[in-house]
Amino acid sequence: MFDNDVAYTSYQLLFTAIRGPVGGSVNSMQIAEVELIGVLAP
Repeated sequence: MFDNDVAYTSYQLLFTAIRGPVGGSVNSMQIAEVELIGVLAP
């Protein structure tokens, strides 16, 4: 959840962590689709 009073045409999301074993060979991830769902404030 995040507060936002301005409707932008695009957003940038930063995913700062990946899931995998600590010290393992995991060094990247792929995200195919992100959907922002919420209620528009009047």
